[in-house]
Amino acid sequence: MRCGEWGLRREISLRALALAPITFLLTLLPAWFAGASFVQLIMIYPRQIQNTGGLSYGAPNIFTWLPDDGRWLGVFGLWFAVAATFMIVLACFYSRERSSPVFTVKQALLFSCLTPFLLPHMHERYVLLGDVISLLCAFVLPRYFWVALLVIGASFSCYFSFLFGQVPILLPIAATMLGAACVFLLFDLLRSLYRVAFMASRGATPGDRGAAQ
Repeated sequence: MRCGEWGLRREISLRALALAPITFLLTLLPAWFAGASFVQLIMIYPRQIQNTGGLSYGAPNIFTWLPDDGRWLGVFGLWFAVAATFMIVLACFYSRERSSPVFTVKQALLFSCLTPFLLPHMHERYVLLGDVISLLCAFVLPRYFWVALLVIGASFSCYFSFLFGQVPILLPIAATMLGAACVFLLFDLLRSLYRVAFMASRGATPGDRGAAQ
């Protein structure tokens, strides 16, 4: 999503976006050389989207709290996640704030956590990217260390139950941890994107802008 925003802002060449599908195709080559059908490999994710089974395969996401009915909740959840992500991308695109490495880390962390939290049919391993980026964010912004604890704690509890058959943290509690991190990250991102609007809502003066982070 961040790459798409860069492309819309013309901060990078649109041709650079081709690296994503090229990388995907390269990851298919070992299985193809081993004898798998290339067409089946290409269609692996479209087939998974058509899956109407469980709404959550051990992932600490929003579907932990909902009835496990993939017939309509799965479709609704998919489109809701797409719409929510699209709205956040638009908010990033129309903001006048300039990009920075720290700002990019914040965006990457939000999208890597929010996507598996909102999408149906997620496995626990899909939060792995959020684990990695939350740790990176904790080093870049030490005051965010508690966010890393929430994200890593939520996903690690799911890995633990899969690997060892024990449940250190109940799945609804783990989903609450990841959800709380997503809510904070979304609010923090919007506050960074629209500082003037947030300061005006608090009655702050333009001179306070430099102190807002």
